[in-house]
Amino acid sequence: MSASEREQLRTVITPREEQLLLEAYVQPYPRVSTPEQMKNMSAEMQQDRRFWLLCGWPNDLIIMDTRDLGISGRLRMEEREAFADMIARIADPDPRRRVRTIVAANVSRLFRDRWGKEYSRFMEICYTYGVKVVIANKTRTGIEHIYDFSKSSDVELFRRKCEEAWSFIENQIGMMHALKDELGYSGCWVGGGLPTGFMVDLREKINGRENPNYKKYVPYPSWAERVARLQVRYRELGGNVNELYRELERTGFLFPPLDDRVPKELRGRIAITEVYENPDAPKDQRIIKGYKIASLHGLTCILRNPANIGHYVYKGIILYNNHPAIVDYMDFIYAFNRLSSTNLDGTPNTDYLERSSSYVKQHKSVKPAFLRNHIRPADEATYTYFIEEIASKGNGDIPFYTFYLRGSGPRLTTYKINALDVDRLFLARFVERLQTPVAEKEFDNFLSQEQAEQEAHQRRLTEIQVHITATKSLMEKLKRRLTLLTEKYKEEEEEDLVTEITRAYKEHKLELQRLQAEYETLVTSGTDTEKRRSFKKLMRDTGEAWDEVVTQQDIIELVELFVRKVSLEWVSPQFFRLTIYWKDNEWEADRAVCFKGGFPAPMWSEAETAILKEYYATASGQELMNLLPLRTLPSMKRQARKMGIWRKWRKNEAKLWDFCLRDLEQMELYQVDIEHFHWREGAKLVTPWQTVEKGDVPISNGTDIQGRNLPSSSMSYVFSPVCQS
Repeated sequence: MSASEREQLRTVITPREEQLLLEAYVQPYPRVSTPEQMKNMSAEMQQDRRFWLLCGWPNDLIIMDTRDLGISGRLRMEEREAFADMIARIADPDPRRRVRTIVAANVSRLFRDRWGKEYSRFMEICYTYGVKVVIANKTRTGIEHIYDFSKSSDVELFRRKCEEAWSFIENQIGMMHALKDELGYSGCWVGGGLPTGFMVDLREKINGRENPNYKKYVPYPSWAERVARLQVRYRELGGNVNELYRELERTGFLFPPLDDRVPKELRGRIAITEVYENPDAPKDQRIIKGYKIASLHGLTCILRNPANIGHYVYKGIILYNNHPAIVDYMDFIYAFNRLSSTNLDGTPNTDYLERSSSYVKQHKSVKPAFLRNHIRPADEATYTYFIEEIASKGNGDIPFYTFYLRGSGPRLTTYKINALDVDRLFLARFVERLQTPVAEKEFDNFLSQEQAEQEAHQRRLTEIQVHITATKSLMEKLKRRLTLLTEKYKEEEEEDLVTEITRAYKEHKLELQRLQAEYETLVTSGTDTEKRRSFKKLMRDTGEAWDEVVTQQDIIELVELFVRKVSLEWVSPQFFRLTIYWKDNEWEADRAVCFKGGFPAPMWSEAETAILKEYYATASGQELMNLLPLRTLPSMKRQARKMGIWRKWRKNEAKLWDFCLRDLEQMELYQVDIEHFHWREGAKLVTPWQTVEKGDVPISNGTDIQGRNLPSSSMSYVFSPVCQS
């Protein structure tokens, strides 16, 4: 488009008295409320530069920041990253770098503010720095309005548009919630997960007549039968839900596939996990062979759900006998009283709460797991973790880092290790890092890192100061309005206005206190780089006496300050690779291979038990170790006894008592002596710590071992002389 055509467009879309600030920076503000909306046409149009170019801004003056796409407009300005940085640009100390115009698709993109605190402060900031807000028309072929907050008419219009933006949300959502509540309180399904054993009757009419069970739960026979069986079995096991879950895992308990009569909209509401006949096939080609209960929590929820006996609960209100029951009442009550924190009438279940509090008190660990928030499995896409407290003889409860396959539930543990051992290895390296300078120029390198953090820190301080100044200005204006009202008007009809102004003043006062408190915290705390430098100096000054100076709380703070994550990769049952990723840019990542110590004790897979059943009685110890490379001979012996299988032990087989084939491979790889490692000694380093960039440690030749439950390897292993039986 030529310059004359662009000028003609501006003449058409812009009133003559309005002047766009085309020689200063402009920032469009694109925002949609949810991540799902980021792909729609509205999000794309809000990022289209053609509108601003047509208005006359050169490309190098347009600042596009899309970080608030997918963010709610109800959040404060400072809680939205793009908006917060936009405020900082508005108040930039250098007037030449300031943003002087903000462009939005409509006012609702800027605010969904119920009480007006945010948009009032925003208008005050724009007024102070001479910023205009431009709203495009719906087709983006012209300008709907240019808000200049030095004009009272624009202030009132913007305020009204903001109120309309909130009213739309309130009315729309309020109406939807009212309809949802009406259905819910009448015992109808309103969306959400379906209780296992039920479907929803979605037929509005049957034979031309209204269906009385429309949108109510109806039993799904093949699943209801299995839920009833679970309820009975729980009672037969004396209320031991852990044993019931183990039994389900052991027997491969599944709910059958859904038939074609189940609508697609209900299939997505199933709370239990799909199991496929061909899990490696593309998603649209997978065949469901059934559904399983994937966790202990899932089993507990099924057993204690009042829907099982025909009751429907909506927002804490219980509707008795709302739909057909699928389990025996007494079987359900037996489970409910043991597994629910409340009674059916909503009152607290004191017996359950007393048992729970007693358990927590008895098993509360006094030993902190310092890496609790930072430990990660090396393959985070496949595995996840939790912290498990395990009682010990004489040492109280000990925390363990426990890893398991995603979607399998924590009871299918893949790897478990004493958290205190991992923390001890980590702390030794951490202290070494803190007390040893990386190079003579360490503190010179600090300056560049500190400068970047200091700039970000200063931007945040400036942004908060802008909000503080704007809030104070608003409060002064409200005080003046209140003074004028009380002096000039004594009539009762003005009392409502005085009350409204007083309320607004109090809200701004609370907001000012919050902002000032945050400002003081930022001023006194300094940057993370400064804190890290201070801790390094402290650790170097204290030397070997560091543990007398540094408390457990200090260690927790140090970990948060220095550590990005600690990755644990198990290469065999007794050997793992530990990698520490630091936040400090002066430190490269550290990695070492470690010996675990302790009994691995993983769950046996179906494939392993099948091999043991077939070969245990006749195969030699060496043959068994090749067949089951993740198992030691003693673990095979214990498992075989549980299965009722016996064999005659042969001479010298017990020499390999502590290690499986994969462990022996690691020992050969790293050239370590079998006599120097024993499970009673706990974890220790096998290789020295090495920085990842400067030379990685050797990779295990047992590279197919991602976890403990993989199929056994068929490779033949040649025992070294020290390991022969």
